[in-house]
Amino acid sequence: MSIEADSHITIADMAAQLQPSDGWKEPVMFGLSEHITQPMVAEAARQSGAGVVDEVEVVFDSLFKLRYPDKMHDGDAKAAFMHEQGARRNTYGTSVYFPWLHKVVRYADEADHYALTTTRNQNAISLTEQDTLREQTILVAGLSVGSNVDDAMMRLGMGNKRIYADMDRIEPINFNRMDANMSNAGGLKVDLQATKTSLRNPYLKQVHFPEGVTRDNIEAIFAHEPGVVVDEVDDIAIKALLRLHAKWRGIPVLMGTDVDRKSVIDVERYDIDKRTVPFDGRISPAQFMALVDGTMSPEEQRKLTLKIVGLRNVSARMLSSAAGIGKTLSGMPQLGTTASTTGNLVAETAAAIFLGQPVKSGRHTGSVKKILGLKSAEGPLDFIRALQEFAHAGKASAAN
Repeated sequence: MSIEADSHITIADMAAQLQPSDGWKEPVMFGLSEHITQPMVAEAARQSGAGVVDEVEVVFDSLFKLRYPDKMHDGDAKAAFMHEQGARRNTYGTSVYFPWLHKVVRYADEADHYALTTTRNQNAISLTEQDTLREQTILVAGLSVGSNVDDAMMRLGMGNKRIYADMDRIEPINFNRMDANMSNAGGLKVDLQATKTSLRNPYLKQVHFPEGVTRDNIEAIFAHEPGVVVDEVDDIAIKALLRLHAKWRGIPVLMGTDVDRKSVIDVERYDIDKRTVPFDGRISPAQFMALVDGTMSPEEQRKLTLKIVGLRNVSARMLSSAAGIGKTLSGMPQLGTTASTTGNLVAETAAAIFLGQPVKSGRHTGSVKKILGLKSAEGPLDFIRALQEFAHAGKASAAN
């Protein structure tokens, strides 16, 4: 929520806006001006009991480096610049109140904040390319691996609008692959990602679907016109539904899967090739429609999940793990290092698409084993035994 500059606004009016919340709530933004000054905001914060973080001198120092890189070590030039900025010490930037922190934090104005937080991307990313990345709307569905994708996108300065969809709450078992801790436990994954995004860039617009992607809300989700769909949901039927709607609208879909120490990146370019088929044709059209219609049994979905991931990408350990879910394991193993790598790769793929590079539909894989030339400790017999174990577990599950 933005509080517009108004000559009639009072400190009491501002203080009334500084109400704390337990979870994410839209930040309150005070655009500083002659009518709303930093001392006024600080006094409003004092009256409401909110904390204040005001590091505008650090901002001015960074702006000097940004604008005069050839004079960074010129003490006189810097002193003159800082003196000039002192004239707008009380009216520069935006003071942002974060309800869940009960703090007011001062930021550079929107253009300067974006320039400062992306300047070290230059010239690896040109200014024109950075502008293109900025003007994007991105749907992130599933915020486990998806949070890693989104974190990487934020570092690239990608997007001015986010659509977050996830119904799950945070547990300690998520900590190995999410930037979370016990202070976040029990909260919604959507809220956690939203708080991180707001703190990094309070100017970025957010839309939340804390119920996750469902058959009832998918039209509302796509009404926000994402430029790319990042699919990191667990439910294979919802994966199919996302692809159906993306195909209708000509929106590319990216899916990153962390399999042991291997990152699997799937690209579906519905935006440039109408012949693109869901899941790169790994399942039949009939199977796809059964997923969309919700008529496929859980056991059939389980088999299709393995088919979509691909046997060549699954190790014997992962197959044995899948067979042990609900018996010896509570879920599939996921390494945070692989989730992070996968997130970076998906973000870079999205950037390449937005920048018009020739990214084709298909599957791409990478792993530290391949980079380092390491051999697998598993042999063919280990894989066959694990496959038999997986099949036996499936039959037992179907019988129950």
